[in-house]
Amino acid sequence: MTCSPYSNISQYTNSGTNSCMVSNRISYEFDLHGPSFSVDTACSSSLYSIHLASEAIRKGDCSMAIAGGVNLMLLPITSVGFCQAGMLSPDGKCKSFDASADGYCRSEGAGVVVLKPLSRALADGDRVYAVIRGGTLTNDGRTPGIANPSYDAQLDLVEKACAAAKVHPHDIQYVEAHGTGTKVGDRTEANALGQILGRGRTKEDPPLYIGSVKSNFGHAEGAAGVAGIIKLALMISKGQIPRVVHFSSPNPDIHFDALNIKVPSTLLQWEGKGSRLAGCSSFGFGGANAHLILERPPTPDLHPAIENSGKVNANHFTRGTERETKTIMLLSGNTKAALKEQVEHWISFLSDTTAFNEDRFLQSLYTAANRYQHHAERLAMVVNGPDDAVQKLNLMARGEKLKTAVEGKVPEGAERGKMAFVFSGMGTQWWGMGRRLALEEPVFSDVMQRFEDVLKTLGADWSIADMLTKETNPDKINRTDIAQPCICAVQMGLVELMRQYDVIPDAIVGHSVGEVAAAYAAGLLSFEDAVRVIYYRGKELCKTSGHGKMLAVLHPMKEVEELVEKDENRNIINVAATNSPNQIVLSGDDNAIDSFHNKLKSRGIKCVLLKVNNAFHSYQQEQVKDSILKKLSILSASSRTTEAQIPMISTVTNQWLSSDVTNTAHYWWTNIRQQVRFMQSAEVLLRDGYSTFVEIGAHPALGPALKDIQSTSNSRTTKQNIIPTLVRPRDISSPADDRENILVATGALHVAGYPVNFSPAFEEKHRRVRDIPTYPWQRVLCNAGTETSSSRYLFPQTSHPLLGQAQETTEGTSSQKSRVWCSNLSEESVPWLQHHILDGNVVVPAAAYMETALAATSEIFADQNVLFLKNLQFKRFMFAPTSEAVIKSTLQHKTTKEKHFSLYSKDASGAWVLHATAEVHKGDLTQPVGSTNVLSNVAERCFKTISSEEIYEAAEEAGFHLGSSFHCVTSCTASDSYEEAVVTAEAPEEISREFGRYIYHPAFMDTFLHTFACLSLLNDKYTGKTPAKRVPFSMKSLCIFNKMPSNVTLYFRISKKGPRRVVDITVTDPSGLDVICEVKELMFEDIDAE
Repeated sequence: MTCSPYSNISQYTNSGTNSCMVSNRISYEFDLHGPSFSVDTACSSSLYSIHLASEAIRKGDCSMAIAGGVNLMLLPITSVGFCQAGMLSPDGKCKSFDASADGYCRSEGAGVVVLKPLSRALADGDRVYAVIRGGTLTNDGRTPGIANPSYDAQLDLVEKACAAAKVHPHDIQYVEAHGTGTKVGDRTEANALGQILGRGRTKEDPPLYIGSVKSNFGHAEGAAGVAGIIKLALMISKGQIPRVVHFSSPNPDIHFDALNIKVPSTLLQWEGKGSRLAGCSSFGFGGANAHLILERPPTPDLHPAIENSGKVNANHFTRGTERETKTIMLLSGNTKAALKEQVEHWISFLSDTTAFNEDRFLQSLYTAANRYQHHAERLAMVVNGPDDAVQKLNLMARGEKLKTAVEGKVPEGAERGKMAFVFSGMGTQWWGMGRRLALEEPVFSDVMQRFEDVLKTLGADWSIADMLTKETNPDKINRTDIAQPCICAVQMGLVELMRQYDVIPDAIVGHSVGEVAAAYAAGLLSFEDAVRVIYYRGKELCKTSGHGKMLAVLHPMKEVEELVEKDENRNIINVAATNSPNQIVLSGDDNAIDSFHNKLKSRGIKCVLLKVNNAFHSYQQEQVKDSILKKLSILSASSRTTEAQIPMISTVTNQWLSSDVTNTAHYWWTNIRQQVRFMQSAEVLLRDGYSTFVEIGAHPALGPALKDIQSTSNSRTTKQNIIPTLVRPRDISSPADDRENILVATGALHVAGYPVNFSPAFEEKHRRVRDIPTYPWQRVLCNAGTETSSSRYLFPQTSHPLLGQAQETTEGTSSQKSRVWCSNLSEESVPWLQHHILDGNVVVPAAAYMETALAATSEIFADQNVLFLKNLQFKRFMFAPTSEAVIKSTLQHKTTKEKHFSLYSKDASGAWVLHATAEVHKGDLTQPVGSTNVLSNVAERCFKTISSEEIYEAAEEAGFHLGSSFHCVTSCTASDSYEEAVVTAEAPEEISREFGRYIYHPAFMDTFLHTFACLSLLNDKYTGKTPAKRVPFSMKSLCIFNKMPSNVTLYFRISKKGPRRVVDITVTDPSGLDVICEVKELMFEDIDAE
């Protein structure tokens, strides 16, 4: 299809059409590295592929396989051939094993199965439909004819399959047969199955049931085997044997009773002793045979709940009786409409509360989150049971916003930007922070316990466990020596929790005390060293408490710095942090800060005193310098020289850090003493394409600063996200919903397009695949067009040369239909096309657009003698192809009397390009009268004779080269100003003999257009203007009253001058008595002569 004509062959032809690419492209798309090949054994191809895939797994060539088949009927050749061979059923039905079987019905289809070792599938929580016990492949060898089945070969096939599967033939309870519905094929197959599997069964044994899915939807040929396997796997899973449709009278050549075989005529429950065992056969018409034996899988054991649930853990963190049931719901669609429909499907799905216990509900959400493809339009929502989910989905469907839901579209490509973790500093601590995580999340509580163990070795006399879960004195958490380690511990726990969700940032930045946990997350500090740094940092800084204050000023930074420089206390006031262009923090002596605070307030500058007892990042910390350097000197002895696992930018130096810097006491002293340059570090990240900032901390503190920085920075990304991980409740006496906060954060990252593994959101027993609503396909017509070789079957040249034949027609009466036509355009099909050249390029004339619209109008309003087009718009040149091109015309139904016409062509990239539009009207129009008088009056004004040679010479001067098919003007007279003209025209024989193929032949109708263009050039010369090249731009109306004779008279009258000239045209027969057609307000546009 793609290679005819040969000019269609491109660099993509071979990679796009070879059969090997069907499988290889799947490996390419999903990055699969195991065996990848396409199988062609005709009708047994997909069963061959499944057997070969299962054998590859058994041999260890791969650990998982995708196998199946596809059958598409793109050309009639195969169907015609099988008809000639007498293989197809005249009534289009596969009557498997029936006396009336007379051939099969071809069908299209595609199907795949995923194969895994049973043990791995159970461990992965997969839904296992069936297990392949074994199978075999054989060939008929020589038979009376290559397409004739072999009874002996089929006996051998089934015997070998039973041996390979290590099953007794009488244990097989059902066979999904090839069963195409041919007399010879059905007889041979059924008798062979009965001879091996049915004969010799006792009266107590059930019969061997046989059936064929081909009776349901035809023979899918290359996909037939996988269709049978899918049917059989579903039967085994559901425990039901469906009836065989079209079966009423058994084929008399099949020995049903003697061989103990039976065709089910009603739906049966699959009963019997032991496991459900069944076979599946598939035969290629070249003799390639396959038979696989399937059985029921073992029932998977449900994994127990968390082992430590309800018990006191050895790490001092007592977990609750059960983990909170809140979890994440993820829905998506390729479009907003698809996502909206998905929401509606889930509302219906979950509304059946009787079907949803907690386990099934959570397993359904696990399936949606972890086993389905996520599309661009996404919704992530935290829910607590099916009732809560339905309530929230209904709110979302009404367009309401929820704090526990995030909705949006994944940015494309680089627009998504990179993601950074931002570690907040002092002031984010609060009593009860991280409590629910410490009690319910094993990963988080393990970090807390490990942190506490290290604290004990350093001599700490207080407990992280007490601070987070038991402490009854809320104010104790604000002590510097306790607050800083607790902030760091929670941040390190959050890092590990996010890592469990596979959330790994592209970069890391920390604010003041937050740099300690940030360095640990980046791999620049070991766990033990991070605890050591934060412990001594807090303990030593506690010594400076009570002598200073800190003031946050919300005002342009430079102005505040200038005010500090002018203040009399400038030597005892330091800039502690530059958080954003409009947020600066000052630190210093109590009295100095109070005085400056009052001065700022008097100026109307917004500022607030921070709730701290220290003047952090000020000269007051100098008193602990020696102690800090001494106690952290051990870092140098254990320093590492490896680079960071994740890049981290310093808010001390604004440089990217390495472990030989962070593993020094000096760096952590500067972290204490120097100004926090958060704004400058954030600006580096923004310039480098970072757009998403996840704040790691007990409460979001840096969001406003980040927004301020983003609003003034020269960022490479247009949209930024700031996502908190934990949020302090308004009433801290109530525990925070930490799990909900984490799920909202990971959901927001998912909606923003970052990879997140949501398996940790579900307990082991809920990691099971369930049936959930399928994807809501939008059923949008995607007319990709057809290449020229295939289009010859669809659009034979007996149709209209430009319009072609209708492809799609909506339901309704003729006047209510909308249609799409496609046709081939080439110099072979329209030879006159090569005679219309503009600036050296063969260009399809605008008259061809008009003719195509008329042809479409004629087809849809077949009862009309008068054809009427309005508001024609000539959008774009259509350059003639070097070989062939496909053009598409559409008529969209508006009312019974009006349609909208559009004309397209396919460009080199395969996209449709719009060239013209028009409104098609059905109206009771009558022919104008008095045309002779009009022309006689015109003749008095049009006395200037212009030869046809002058007209076509003018065309040549403007770049129009019109060949013989377009030389139709025989005489011309014009008024003195060229504003009116009368032209006679006669079609040359080469086009007049084609008049029967068109309504108005485009080459002849183009006389209306190019003649006026040439007269306009002559008018330019007459008026002393530079001659301008003009082409049709639009037309108010075109009304067709009569057939076009080969001789006509044209009357032109300019109704508007200027860059866009407008003309009216009346076309009559040579006598001037009958009006053929009328053109109103045909507008021409000047184009660049070059």
